[in-house]
Amino acid sequence: MCKKIQDLVKDSKIIDLGERPKSVFVGDTHGDVEATRIIWDRFKEEVSDGETYLVFLGDYVDRGGHSQKNIDFLLSKKEKNPEGLVLLLGNHDAYHLRNLRPADFWQSLDENDYDFYKDLMHLPWLAKSEGLVAAHGALPFVSDLQELEHPTNDVFEKEDDFDIPIWISVTWGDLNRRVSGAQMDPLTGRPQFGKEVILQYLQKHDWNLLIRSHQPGMQGWSFSGNALTIFTSQAYVDMGRARERSIAIVDLENGVGGRDDVEVLGLDKL
Repeated sequence: MCKKIQDLVKDSKIIDLGERPKSVFVGDTHGDVEATRIIWDRFKEEVSDGETYLVFLGDYVDRGGHSQKNIDFLLSKKEKNPEGLVLLLGNHDAYHLRNLRPADFWQSLDENDYDFYKDLMHLPWLAKSEGLVAAHGALPFVSDLQELEHPTNDVFEKEDDFDIPIWISVTWGDLNRRVSGAQMDPLTGRPQFGKEVILQYLQKHDWNLLIRSHQPGMQGWSFSGNALTIFTSQAYVDMGRARERSIAIVDLENGVGGRDDVEVLGLDKL
C-alpha cells in the first residue's frame, strides 16, 4: 500500500477520461471485496495495457463485511495503475468531513488507521469524457468547472448555484422525480435534484449522460434515459434494495451520445 493516500491523488477534482477508448464504471462496493476482485481480474489487462479506464464511483467502506480489505486492495492497484484506475469520492469515504450512519468501518479504526484513511476525502469528485460525466451522487452545479479543475484549499467550503456545498451535491445528491428544481431534504440532509435541473446542467456542459451510484431506489435508467444508477455491492442486494450487482461498460471512442453507448452487465455475466 502507498504511504499516503494523497500520493495517489491529483489536485484536480475532475478526471478526464480522454485517452482511452473504453471505460468500465463500478457502483458502490461497500466492503464487497469479492466484487472488486472479480471486476479487477476481468479488466486488469485492459487497464494495464492502456485500453480501458476502470472507474469506481465511491463508497468503498461501511455496510459490507470487508471494508478494510476492499479499500486496501483498491489503493494497492491504484498505486500500480495511476491513470487507468480511477477512484472517485463517495459520501461514506468522507466521514471525516460529515458523520453518517452506518459507519462500522470508521468506528472500528484506531487513531493511527483513522488518520491514514481519512485522507480518502481528497479523492476526485467527477470523471468526464466527451458526452459523459460520472459522479457518486449528483452534479456540481457550478457555472465554471475551472473551480474544480484548479481547486483552492477551501474547495470543501465552496457552494454551488443552489447555495449547497459543491462536494455535498456531488457525493450526497439524490435524483428526485417529484422535485422540479433543487432542495434539501430536511430529514436526511441530502440534496434533492429534479429532472429539469439535471438535464439543463448536462446540456450546459455538452454531456448526454450521467452515470452514478449512491441511491438504490433509482437503480437503472431514469430522467429520459439521461441518468444511469448502478450498484455493485452485495450488501444492497442482501437488504433487498438493489436487484443485482452490476457494472456499466461505455464506448468512449466516438463520444457518448446516449444509452446506446452503454452496456449494463451483472457480475454473473463477467
